[in-house]
Amino acid sequence: MEVTRDNFIETLPLLYLAIKEADFVAVDCEFSGLSTNRDSQTDVLDSLQQRYEKLKSSAQNFMLLQFGLAAFSWSEEEKIYYVKSFNFYIFPITSSQSKSGGTRSFRKDRCFQFQMSAIEFLCSHQFDFNKCFLKGKKLHFEYPTSFSSLVTL
Repeated sequence: MEVTRDNFIETLPLLYLAIKEADFVAVDCEFSGLSTNRDSQTDVLDSLQQRYEKLKSSAQNFMLLQFGLAAFSWSEEEKIYYVKSFNFYIFPITSSQSKSGGTRSFRKDRCFQFQMSAIEFLCSHQFDFNKCFLKGKKLHFEYPTSFSSLVTL
């Protein structure tokens, strides 16, 4: 199911139910790029903290374009898994001024990069950039400082 800002609220009960009934879930993220340089590429010998730091560094330079969640449920009777998929188009909150209680609040106007190989990959899989930029759910991102704090969220 494609999820945009237009159907986000209506989709939440379906998402909650799918997760609640699932035997397991899988997550996939599509970014505007993956790594800024050779030092940010992960290695099998990296500790969890090193891997997290490298991925966090890259994620701060690239934009999350789509968040995918698949909820899998096992049917004992049919001996098969059923899956309910949700693809959330994401677009970060942009800068704006708004009056809140008489004071102005400013939101960060985030800059991000595109990595051509990532864009080629997304285009070859028919990623809808118009839907992402025009209908993506507006979110604000903060990155946890360590892998262990991420796990305890």
